[in-house]
Amino acid sequence: YIKTLGCRTNQYESDRLTKELILKGWEKVTEEGSPDVCIVNTCTVTKQADRKSRQMLRKLISKTPFISFSSSLSLLT
Repeated sequence: YIKTLGCRTNQYESDRLTKELILKGWEKVTEEGSPDVCIVNTCTVTKQADRKSRQMLRKLISKTPFISFSSSLSLLT
């Protein structure tokens, strides 16, 4: 499962990554499909966008065994 937040570039990158993973034999599932892996791809430039990204990450941590976080997110302090 890939969750994309933010800019159009991130959407493009997530779509490209999805296609590459499918070609390598991965199965595309939804969040409701109980994914084994979740990739969060986010781009934030405002405090509100940073907050939304952190909220999404916390939500997914409670539901997904493995999470990869790709971001331009500011350092979490």
